[in-house]
Amino acid sequence: MQKQKPLKKLKGDELLDLLVNSGVLPEVNRTFFNPLGLNLQLEKDLTLSIEKAEEEWGIIQGTINRLALKVFMKFALKKHQTRQQMAGFVIQTQDMIRKDKLEIPVTSPATLKLDTLLKEVDQFAYNIKKRIMEKSKTYDQELFDFDEAALSYDMFEDLQHDRFVDGTARAIFLNGIDRINTRMKEIRKIEKDQKKVYKEKK
Repeated sequence: MQKQKPLKKLKGDELLDLLVNSGVLPEVNRTFFNPLGLNLQLEKDLTLSIEKAEEEWGIIQGTINRLALKVFMKFALKKHQTRQQMAGFVIQTQDMIRKDKLEIPVTSPATLKLDTLLKEVDQFAYNIKKRIMEKSKTYDQELFDFDEAALSYDMFEDLQHDRFVDGTARAIFLNGIDRINTRMKEIRKIEKDQKKVYKEKK
């Protein structure tokens, strides 16, 4: 385990560049602070503040900045790949104290094997989510039911050509196709109701 260098404090333009230009601020709000009823805010003087909602269900944004999300995913993927390669994990779940001083691991081989497999699953799951988000701009407007036969055919095509991420994503959709199509029916009704209520004025 490499020794951690002293942490660097970011201020001013460096802080602005990280939080805004890398998409970190909207993503950390969307995934962490907002569900807790909090909102991290970068003020005009480039200081940070936290806003708090009164509602128990947290903060729900009216829109999601898709461009910022895409920028963040690219930024995070590179960081996560480097971290996984160096540390063996992305999200830390155990203490690292004395790890660099141990010549022989105290963890049982069975646990080490399980940990290795779970890390691969975590990384693969991340890659699947990333792939789905990359495809969302093209396909999210399509609200028809998923076709089981077409999904199955495309899944086998993907797997035969070593497109494991796409093939597994389709396998996941196949596994939950009844639940997905039930929800698609509900979403189509929501879309219909929205068009009635929020129809544009000519």
